[in-house]
Amino acid sequence: MKINKDSLKARANNISARLGIPQNVVYNRFFYDAFFIQAS
Repeated sequence: MKINKDSLKARANNISARLGIPQNVVYNRFFYDAFFIQAS
C-alpha cells in the first residue's frame, strides 16, 4: 500500500485534532503498526 505524503499528513492532523494528541504520536503509531504488520 502506497500512501501519499500529503494524505498521511492530513490524516494525522485530523486524528490528532480529534483525539487531542500530538501529531508525532499519530505518526509513530502508524509506522510502528506498519512495521510490525510487515514483520509478522
